[in-house]
Order: sequence, then structure tokens, then C-alpha cells
Amino acid sequence: MISRSFEEETTPLAEYPRRIGPFEVDRQAGVLTLRRDNQGELGLQGCLLFAFSMTFVSIMGILTVVRTAEIDDRVPSDDAARLFAPAKNNFGFLWLVALFLLFVVVPFYIWRAYQSALTYSFDRKVGHAARNGRELFPLHKLEYVCIKESQDPDDAYLYSLQLIYGDGYDLTLFTGYEERTVMNLANEIASFTLRDVVWK
Repeated sequence: MISRSFEEETTPLAEYPRRIGPFEVDRQAGVLTLRRDNQGELGLQGCLLFAFSMTFVSIMGILTVVRTAEIDDRVPSDDAARLFAPAKNNFGFLWLVALFLLFVVVPFYIWRAYQSALTYSFDRKVGHAARNGRELFPLHKLEYVCIKESQDPDDAYLYSLQLIYGDGYDLTLFTGYEERTVMNLANEIASFTLRDVVWK
């Protein structure tokens, strides 16, 4: 392991907030914040919501075929309250629920996913590092900031920024092809936490 200081290699400290690669970096009042915009990955919650919505649509389609005659006989089409009542017209009720999920809830969730961000914070006041507000580890357990060099399948160099804490545990914050971006991010964290930057 080689410890290197990047004070001369990185750009001079600028006013905050500022952008380093995909992160918006802010440092104020004893708190360093790295905010990375979400690229719209919906994840498991989005898939479950979509599956739940489509289940209602499928049930609606089955009931359309099986119960059409019964619905037409019992429910007048000009009475909306009875047409969409769950007890009298399952098709109408499920149709409303499916429309609500597909055209209101799903777009709202997608919008929230694109607007959300991944945020890492280092807080000297409370003495811990956090991801999206949830504590990861106490700052005093941070051993050093690590830059790990590797190669992808096309032999291009990849640089991973990792935090090594608590007797060898590691947390990867970012992996990218731009060496300077990773160096600048490492220098921000190291200078704030007063730890060394180590290359592996």
C-alpha cells in the first residue's frame, strides 16, 4: 500500500457547493456532503408496484369476459355509484383501481425516483458517516481513504473510491474511469476527516 497526498495534483479548493464528477460536494458547519443524482433506477419497489398494477389489469380483463352479461343485466350504465360499487360491479371497481395505479401512483413513483439522490455525509458534530441519513459507521473508526486501481474486461483502467473502517471493513463510494475525479473526491474526504489517501 502506498500513501500519497494529492494536494498538488488536485484543483485548488473552490467555493462550495461544487461538482466533482457525478457528485455535488458541499462542506459547511462541520458537515461534508456528497450528493449523487439518481439515474432513475426504480429497483425492487418499482417492479413490485408495476406488477401489482398489472395484476389488477389482468383481473379486470378476465372479469370483462366472464361477467359481462351479468353486469349488463344488473347494473345500469347511467348510475356511476352503482356501476363502480365493489359489491355490485367488480369489473368497474377494479378498473378504477387499475387506472389510479397506472396513471397516478406509477408516474409519481417514477418522478420521485428520478428526483431522489444518493447522499453520503460526514458529520463531525454527531461523529458519524451516513448514507441517505442512515448511519454507516462512527467517524473515529475510519482508518483511511483508499483508491483501488483495476481493469475492466476491455483492459481500461477503473478507479474505485473506498472507505476502510472498523478493522478492515470497506465501503465503495464510487467507481469510474476518470482518475482525477476519483482523486479529487478522495482528497475532499481525506482532508475533511484528516485521514490518509492510500493507493492499492
